[in-house]
Amino acid sequence: MATIGNDPKGRKRILFFDVDGKRKTLRLGKVSKRHAEQVKAHIEALLSARRQSTTFDDRTADWIAALDDSFRQRLADLELIGLAQQATLKPFLDDYIAKRQLLVDSDKLSADTLRIERATAQSLLEHFDAAKRLRDISDGDAEDFRNYLLTSGGTPVKRCGPELVVRKRKPLAEPTVRKRCSVASKFFRYALRHNLIRRNPFESVPKANMATDKLAYIREADAYKVLAKLPTCQWRLLFALSRWGGLRVGSEVRQLKWNDIDWEEQKIVVHSPKTKRHAGHDKRILPLFPELATLLAERFAEANDGDILVLPMLVGRSDASLRDTLIRAIEDAGLVVWPRLFHNLRSSRQTDLEDTFKPKVVCAWLGNSEAISRKHYIQVTEHDYAKAVRQPEPETAQTVADCNKGINGEESRTESQNGELLRRCVEAAQQTAQSALATGDHACQLDGDCAVWSAKWHSANRGQPRTNSKAVGEGFEPPVRFPARRFSRPVP
Repeated sequence: MATIGNDPKGRKRILFFDVDGKRKTLRLGKVSKRHAEQVKAHIEALLSARRQSTTFDDRTADWIAALDDSFRQRLADLELIGLAQQATLKPFLDDYIAKRQLLVDSDKLSADTLRIERATAQSLLEHFDAAKRLRDISDGDAEDFRNYLLTSGGTPVKRCGPELVVRKRKPLAEPTVRKRCSVASKFFRYALRHNLIRRNPFESVPKANMATDKLAYIREADAYKVLAKLPTCQWRLLFALSRWGGLRVGSEVRQLKWNDIDWEEQKIVVHSPKTKRHAGHDKRILPLFPELATLLAERFAEANDGDILVLPMLVGRSDASLRDTLIRAIEDAGLVVWPRLFHNLRSSRQTDLEDTFKPKVVCAWLGNSEAISRKHYIQVTEHDYAKAVRQPEPETAQTVADCNKGINGEESRTESQNGELLRRCVEAAQQTAQSALATGDHACQLDGDCAVWSAKWHSANRGQPRTNSKAVGEGFEPPVRFPARRFSRPVP
């Protein structure tokens, strides 16, 4: 609890014990008793929030938002609120990135995650003033930041080898914009937990990830054309590991070592930096597919003694530097360059495998979930369309023809006539069943065309499995349930 102390000449002070039990004092100067009591109530709310690791109420948040920077600095010095120098955008982001770097150094955070966070922080500083206070960033400012990314959010500087090239700003794609808004929202959630702001301005900005519209299926025939145009064995193996192994380029292929390949069991251990934060998903076992075995053996034969990595050419190279060589090979093969070069190779492999194996098996091999594969990987190919319109097998076609034959050797009925006959048979069977239930006579029989049709249908489908279809006029047994005899006399 805090108390109010009186000093000479009408001055007031607030005395309290902080969370560590140390006695501290906040001097207010010459103020009224009512004003001192209001400050005392806010101090107690701040102390309670710090002890319970929660946020303070809206009334205290509004009071802090209305304070000038000098008084906020005094509260920060007393460790009642976050540091005042972090309340502006650039110092806050610098402090956040520095703490995240410590996690990367201790192998608790992926370097790629920090790279994305740095890019988002840079975009925020390019759009907003570096000295802008966090609490002054509104929901409208967050929406303007999203629009900025959609129109001119691309970086103006690109590194080409040792040189930096200035280029015109380009708009970012919708999935990239959502990702950066999601990271920005994470920044402001951190500020909210440290009582630097009252609410997160990025709460209502679209952040959910979305499936890309740049999927492309690379046929095996086209893949082999590209493979023939790649310059070295390492390049051909890199391409094959993506197209027929489904490995991520370049995180997973960079870590592939010779001792990860079990030649006898025909398996490959794939280490996945992207999923290692999930328990039990730091690595997975992949079959040594025949498409990979030949290239791996060729690469093993040319490897130097003492080589550890399967693809040492990737050391010191960025993922972006791999694009140009692959694009030249695609063009030399006479093909059109597809978008998202390596992702679509991996997507094509998952699409092929799920035509043969169960989805849970394929996802275990490729290191993703069934939900993610359906949203970001599985594609509908031309082969699927061709399979859908393929003519029925001869035996199936003959069965359909037999069921459509007229009775007593007549010519085939039209589709409408056959459907009408079936409907009449179903109605007759239902009436027969109702009559048997009412009278107890279970020897009721179908007569006329219905009886003949039923006999011919059973003859044509003898030995064939029954289906559960509910359509009418398809050449199947009418779904009629006859009451079972359970009693020696009719049921009343």
